[in-house]
Amino acid sequence: MQSQETSDKFRPLILSDAAGLVTAVVGLLVLIGWQFDIGLFKTFLPGTVTMKANTAASFLLAGLAIILMRRSTPLGNALVRFSALVIALVGILTLCQYLFAWNLGIDQIIFREPGALIATSNPGRMAPNTALNCVLLGYTLFVLTFHRVRSVFLVGFPIVFSFSIALIGFLGYVTGLEELAGPAAYTRMAVHTAFTFILLCSGIFFIAYKRLGALILIEHKIFAGLTVAAAVILFISFLSVTSFRSLLESHKFVEHMNEVKSQLNELLNRVMLVQARGRSYVLTGDEKYADELMDATGTLPGLLKDLRVLTIDDPRWKDRVVTLDGLVIGQIEFSEQIYRARKGGETEAVSLLRTGRGTVLIDNIRAHITQMIGEEDRLIQKRNEDESKQAERTERIIYLSLVAQLFLLALIFFKVNKDVTGRRKAEESLRQLNEELEDRVRRRTAEVRRAHADLQQSEEKYRSIFENAIVGIYQSTIDGKYISANLTLARIYGYASPEELMGSVTDLSRQFYVQAGRREEFIRLVEEQGPVLGFESQVYRKDGSVIWISETGRGIRDAGGTSIGFEGTTIDITARKRAELASKRAQEALWESESRFRSLIENSHDVISLVSADGTLLYDSPSITRVMATLPMSALGAKCSSSSIPMTVRHLWSVSVDSSSSRAQSQPLKAASGTRMARGARLKVFGPTC
Repeated sequence: MQSQETSDKFRPLILSDAAGLVTAVVGLLVLIGWQFDIGLFKTFLPGTVTMKANTAASFLLAGLAIILMRRSTPLGNALVRFSALVIALVGILTLCQYLFAWNLGIDQIIFREPGALIATSNPGRMAPNTALNCVLLGYTLFVLTFHRVRSVFLVGFPIVFSFSIALIGFLGYVTGLEELAGPAAYTRMAVHTAFTFILLCSGIFFIAYKRLGALILIEHKIFAGLTVAAAVILFISFLSVTSFRSLLESHKFVEHMNEVKSQLNELLNRVMLVQARGRSYVLTGDEKYADELMDATGTLPGLLKDLRVLTIDDPRWKDRVVTLDGLVIGQIEFSEQIYRARKGGETEAVSLLRTGRGTVLIDNIRAHITQMIGEEDRLIQKRNEDESKQAERTERIIYLSLVAQLFLLALIFFKVNKDVTGRRKAEESLRQLNEELEDRVRRRTAEVRRAHADLQQSEEKYRSIFENAIVGIYQSTIDGKYISANLTLARIYGYASPEELMGSVTDLSRQFYVQAGRREEFIRLVEEQGPVLGFESQVYRKDGSVIWISETGRGIRDAGGTSIGFEGTTIDITARKRAELASKRAQEALWESESRFRSLIENSHDVISLVSADGTLLYDSPSITRVMATLPMSALGAKCSSSSIPMTVRHLWSVSVDSSSSRAQSQPLKAASGTRMARGARLKVFGPTC
């Protein structure tokens, strides 16, 4: 799945790189063709127009710009902008040369192209449609270097328009209607120029598609269709205008040729008139013919001058007019000789006529003028045929453009109708989905409200527990700040409210703990063993007094397992600590008193005994061994009436212990028979009567 997404992501970029590479290679090969005069590189199809050097250089820059745009580095963007500006500037200057009949000298700035080439109005000058495409695509490349440009239409129009112009030119070569590559009056777009423009537009489209990140919606398709229709309409309109201008020029050319023919016929008639009047004057000697001869001879230089003016812009007529000029001047000189000879006498004039010089001159003039008129007739006929064919092709192109426009409009209508139908179905489905969604929303809303009420009730319950707990509850950060705290915790530390506590405490380790490093010890235990129970510490309250607390806490971790804080409870154990201290002190005092009295009893000369309620002997002081040396050691634990206890002792115990009091009674000891006693010894008995 991931590999498929990666493939979808990089496929347009790979296609744009391929288009840029092919465009750059084509431009480079054409420049090599101009450098080394390789015809195949300059024109892909023999007998067609060449790709101009400026066009090839623009393709080289555009192809490299597309490759650089994929990397989108600051230096790469700067180079792309420079290339785009150069391409657009060349196109603009070329269009200005066509529009204003300028010659800025940019057409052959790289290589010089000889004249009289196929479908080339000016040597080295790219076609007008090529120049227009350079302007549009240069602008598009420049705009795409700015990432903030998000208008699909601002970028889409020049790409689609240029693609349409190139496609029209390419179809012209495919269908044989070369007028689609450009009007005959201007340089036409070369076949490999049209093909390279198609590749270049495709590469820029892929770049724009990835950079703008826009989906191709129905409005974009309609816009593209309208742009193609506009390109077709504008191109056909331009072609129709140029065809009309060509027809006008042809009409003017025919008129001019007819005027030249008329001038030639007039010149021939005048020459024939000069010959006739010269012969008449020689034969008759009538001065009337002499005057007509000189008048006709005098008009010949003017007619020659008018002919030279009419043909001065046509290099084809230059040599012929010079030849005709020489023949006519020879005829004028011969007529003047005839006139002068006849004035001297008829014989000399007749002899001059018999030389046949005049006849030869007239025949040469007639033949030369007839040839010139015949050639003009052939040119006029050829021009008329060419214009007729061009008019037919233009008519076919106009009809084809109408068909193409109707097809585009039908396609747009079909797309719109399909979209409208789809929208209606989608709206109906959307309406049903909305109804289902509204029903689900109502049910879900009711569930959410119930859940919200339960949640609110639960929240209030837990909030009440949190706020009214008898123990302090908290959440803190790693660096020792409280995130949350309840009122009990605030009161433990001597603050009036949790807000005051959280606002005042910024470092628990420094502000609270009496013993340095206690907070760090708590954190260490949590990190090592998890939840910590009964962590006791001395802390400072707000007023500076010291109390004892017991903490129970655990760590809070994020999704990655990193510790981000702690939470737990705190109780004030100061009273317990004080009670424990008092108990300890009382225990110590008791042990001290017990030790003191034990020493007193054990060192007493009197016999001190402890008897239980049932008469069991529990304790005898060590002095009993001194007083009654014969008392067996097994007497401890015996009853007062036990036979193991001497009679004297039993009697003494029985008379010495007051049954109504537990206080000790003291009686002097007297020795019984068979016993020995210390002198002056007394017996003290504690406990009830045996």
